[in-house]
Amino acid sequence: MSDKLIIFDTTLRDGEQSPGASMTRDEKLRIARQLERLRVDVIEAGFAASSNGDFESIKTIADRIAEAQAACNAYIRARDAGKPCICCGKPMEPQKAGGSMDAGHFRSRSSAPQLRFDEDNIFGQRKNCNRPGGTTYAAFRAGVVARIGEERTAAVEAANFTHKWTHEELIEIRAGYIAKRKALEAK
Repeated sequence: MSDKLIIFDTTLRDGEQSPGASMTRDEKLRIARQLERLRVDVIEAGFAASSNGDFESIKTIADRIAEAQAACNAYIRARDAGKPCICCGKPMEPQKAGGSMDAGHFRSRSSAPQLRFDEDNIFGQRKNCNRPGGTTYAAFRAGVVARIGEERTAAVEAANFTHKWTHEELIEIRAGYIAKRKALEAK
């Protein structure tokens, strides 16, 4: 058994509790980015309800992932437009309010967060197939194998590493997917 050292930083929380010390939102973001570069495992960001600055700083950190995921999902929907559902093989429903296609993750974002932006793990999927009880693992896997092959599917299934996303990575991921979607739409 190997031991693992986990670094837990409280600078953003406790730094403001020293008399006369306070940080602006931008200062907190700079510190958070530096802590990410140092690969700190846990960043205790503060108490969101304690001030608007804490709320905005925490929200901004969390929003990077959401913004990158939204851009990634939009690209996947554009990439897979006109293709059948990865699970059931049926054509996508006509576009309606809220969209008719999800960007479905073969390995879920909660069970494999390191694969949340991996294009071999995300496919156009009918909304009803991307709901609890909407499809089976076997049907989803069969669709993935048909689309990308057994070798790449097995690589997705075996990818059990951990990854901590940095602000810079998430900003690059978002910009990259926006550019890829625009390039697809320009064709």
